[in-house]
Amino acid sequence: NGDLVVCDSFGYDNGEGIYAIRMNGSGFVKRIQVHGKKIIIKSDNPKYSPIEEPINSEAIEIIGRVRYMIHRIN
Repeated sequence: NGDLVVCDSFGYDNGEGIYAIRMNGSGFVKRIQVHGKKIIIKSDNPKYSPIEEPINSEAIEIIGRVRYMIHRIN
């Protein structure tokens, strides 16, 4: 909460990693993996289960890969 995330806007770059995504109209920063015809969306927070979507799902838009995270110091 309060961290700054810098990402590109190239969409999915064919590599697993942390991406900025839009899912059902809301923005998130999540780990993305593609296996076959599925996109697997994972949270670093273990209380959230992974989500699987078809590769051609209109419910998810991959905005771009996260390049930097700047952590806020309280």
